[in-house]
Amino acid sequence: MASTASIRQRRLIRKRKRLRAQRRRQWLQSGWRLLVSMGLAAGVVWATTLPNWMVQKPQQLQIRGLRLLGREDIRELVSLSYPQSILRLSPEAIAEKIETHPLIAEANVSRELFPPAIAIWVRERQPVAVAKIPQSTTAATAASVSQSVGLLDAEGRWFPLKGIAADAVELPELTTIGFPSVYRAHWQQVYQAIAAAPFTVREIHWQNPNNIILKTEMGTVHLGPYQKQFRQQLQQLERLRRLPKQIPEAQIAYIDLRNPNEPAVQLASGASTTP
Repeated sequence: MASTASIRQRRLIRKRKRLRAQRRRQWLQSGWRLLVSMGLAAGVVWATTLPNWMVQKPQQLQIRGLRLLGREDIRELVSLSYPQSILRLSPEAIAEKIETHPLIAEANVSRELFPPAIAIWVRERQPVAVAKIPQSTTAATAASVSQSVGLLDAEGRWFPLKGIAADAVELPELTTIGFPSVYRAHWQQVYQAIAAAPFTVREIHWQNPNNIILKTEMGTVHLGPYQKQFRQQLQQLERLRRLPKQIPEAQIAYIDLRNPNEPAVQLASGASTTP
């Protein structure tokens, strides 16, 4: 009968053989993984040089969602050099470049391999008002005047009218006159109230922050400085809709709603009356 020592010796030998076999399998697996990784890396490098996976010309930038801007405006923002491997391009970097344009609210970019192209989808900001910035008479030139007219979106972002295709958009009916920095903080509330009003406001004059002036279908309205009672002032103006039937429109200089609880009508003759 085999001794206890010889049994232990045989077990130890078998264990060592198993460990050596296990280490050989691990080395083989590591070697195969390395070869596969190197093959994939080489394949990617090779693929990036294939003519069929190259961006050869600007037309391979497929741009969707434009209404105000032209495709050339976006291609200039992207500013690619051609030819370039489609796999080496960063969609995130391209999207960040596009979103630097003041008219672009959001951009999504992806690669398309068959056929090779860069798919670009953009969401433009929607203008709700034409914004005119006053110019001094001494400095006003054709160039400065064109630069002083822009557009506002519902959140108060100003962007230049220059560069927008003239036939691409119908300009908003609402016009603001003044410096956006003066009214930007109140613009969202003001625009929401005007958009919900049952009458038409054509112009908002902000040149004097102490007296906002509206040009409406009922005539000129003086509101004083912007206050939280702005909606109340518009509601009071709606109640005065029948005013022109009581007083001839030609005789009205403006409607005074600086105190909405005590509306007044300033007549062209200089007199004031309470409706």
